[in-house]
Amino acid sequence: MVLQRVIDGDTFVASGLKIRLWGIDAPERGEPLYEYSRLILEQSLQSGALSCASVDRDRTARVIMQCRSDEADIGALMVRAGFATDHARYSKGFYAEEQDAAQSAGAGLWN
Repeated sequence: MVLQRVIDGDTFVASGLKIRLWGIDAPERGEPLYEYSRLILEQSLQSGALSCASVDRDRTARVIMQCRSDEADIGALMVRAGFATDHARYSKGFYAEEQDAAQSAGAGLWN
């Protein structure tokens, strides 16, 4: 996949697709740490070869995907860094361990 642009900390455009990362929730425009979250996602997506697996589609026609960059789970990186939260409603706690670590460290949103 070829990254075209990052919209926020959990949504980006790559290879012509508007992609929402599965299982996480990041600040929206106008919310605290929005810009940091967006920049961290951009850096994570550019750090290596990007591969994504489709999980679902949302009501706004975005493709919901779980993505990796050089074998690192992007969702896990975002939550562990404290710039996104585990969206337990959808992930069923998949990123709970990373969120606990971010909270304990006072990282990002937990600062």
